Amino acid sequence: MSKRTLLKTVDTADTSSRFEMTTYVKLVKGATKIKMAPPKAKYVDPILMGTSDPGEFREIVRALDSRINDTAWTIVYKSLIVVHLIIREGDKDAGLKYYSNHLSFFQLSEITKSAKWSSGDIRALERYNNYLKIRCKEYGHISKDYVRDGYYSLKSVNGNGIGV
Repeated sequence: MSKRTLLKTVDTADTSSRFEMTTYVKLVKGATKIKMAPPKAKYVDPILMGTSDPGEFREIVRALDSRINDTAWTIVYKSLIVVHLIIREGDKDAGLKYYSNHLSFFQLSEITKSAKWSSGDIRALERYNNYLKIRCKEYGHISKDYVRDGYYSLKSVNGNGIGV
């Protein structure tokens, strides 16, 4: 997908009003659909490309902000997956730098208030959310991502290297 295609805006008509929805908002909505399936590459790949431009990255983050506050756990879960992919595969450290300064993103207030989901679903969501939050928080303290960069000199509980 070309840069020009990513930057264009798409008019979305509503019967009562008109508003413009950016391509990144549409991509984030596509990647975080309620359907229980992994985000498709046709949505994720352009999002990852957009992390290299600060203006486009802000658009992506704003779109994710609205999706993380949804009441459907699948949308929240897929929003966390997209954040994880941005951290792992997006522009180096762009996601970690941003989210280490915006830890409030990881406050799952709407989904935890909703009583319609099973406690197991919510607990799994909270664990994944907490993992990403702590990873970003620690990056804010030390400016290194030991998970991504694979520091094998770190020792595990049994005394062997991490990968062993």
